[in-house]
Amino acid sequence: MTKILVTYEQPKNTEGFERYYFEVHSPLAQKLPNLKNASVYRVLQSKNTDANLYLIAELEFENLTLLNEHWHQQ
Repeated sequence: MTKILVTYEQPKNTEGFERYYFEVHSPLAQKLPNLKNASVYRVLQSKNTDANLYLIAELEFENLTLLNEHWHQQ
């Protein structure tokens, strides 16, 4: 299994971010070729970082080869 983790810091406009992320961005990500699973986690607390984390998205692929098939087509 291969995963990509994407971190998002606290947005200036939370309502606008949420609307765009869940209505536009997330549905587009769901269409990625070979995507096995996608999850989004809200960050309640973080340690050992100066980043003000808000969300973490996890994109899961069966293996690195299947992930690379998409990225090399770009």
